Amino acid sequence: MRAKVTHTVVASARRQLRLGVLQIPFEFPRTARETRAAPNRQGWAYPVYGVKTAAASAGRTWRTPSRSTIYNSTVQPSLVIPAFDAFLAGRGLRFEAVILGGSALSLLGVVTRTTDDCDVLDPEIPVDVAAAARDFAALSGIDAEWLNSKAHDFVAIPGCVPEGWRTRLRVAFTGSSLHLLTLGHLDLLCTKLVALVDRGIDYQDCVALNPSLEELRAAWPFVEQYEGNADSREKYWVPLARRQLTRLAKELGYDAVF
Repeated sequence: MRAKVTHTVVASARRQLRLGVLQIPFEFPRTARETRAAPNRQGWAYPVYGVKTAAASAGRTWRTPSRSTIYNSTVQPSLVIPAFDAFLAGRGLRFEAVILGGSALSLLGVVTRTTDDCDVLDPEIPVDVAAAARDFAALSGIDAEWLNSKAHDFVAIPGCVPEGWRTRLRVAFTGSSLHLLTLGHLDLLCTKLVALVDRGIDYQDCVALNPSLEELRAAWPFVEQYEGNADSREKYWVPLARRQLTRLAKELGYDAVF
C-alpha cells in the first residue's frame, strides 16, 4: 500500500525536483551548489544511424545567451543519445520515454552545452535498459547513472509538473531503438524557470529558450506556487522568483516587473 503523502513530504519532493533530483541537501536560504569537474569524453565506439533530432526540423528561433555559464559535466547529449540508440539496437532493446532538463534542451537545439545526465520523467527505466545504460557508460567513460529516472516519482505529486503536460509532448529524438519525447515549450520553460529561481545556474538556459513576455506571464502562476512550504514560499521563494523573472525579462528586452 502506498504511504500517505504528507505536506512535508510534498514540499521536500518539490525541492529535490528543483535540484534535478540529484540528492543534494537543500535548505532556505541555500548555499552555492558545488559541481564536480570531469572530462567530457568523445569518440563513441558505436555507429550512428537512423537518427532524427527535433533540432533538425525546429522552426523556432532560439536566443544566444549573452554570457556563458560554467557546467562541469560529462554528457554531451547530441553525441551520447545517438550512440546509445545504436547500442540499444545492438542488444535488441527499445525504449520510449519523456525527458526534461539539459538533455532535452540540447536535443531540441536550444543549447549546445554538456549536462550532468539525461533525466527521464516518465516512465521508470526498465531493468534491461538501465543495465544497458550502465554498460554503455562503462565503455564510453561517462557516469554510470547518466540515464536515470529519479524524477519519475514526482509525476504523481500535484504542482511538480504543469497540469496537462502529457497532452503537449513533442519529439526530441527518434532513432532506431530510442524514441524520446519532451515537454511542450511552455511546460519546459516552467521547469527551467523553477530551476532558475532555485539554483541560479539555469539563467542562460532560460535566455536561450527566448520566451515571449506573454509566455513569462503565463508561466508565473506555476513558478509562484512551486514552493510547498507556505512560510518559505512567502519569505524566500516568491520574492526571489520575482527578482529572477524581472531580471530575465529585462535581459530579453521586456519592460516588465513581476
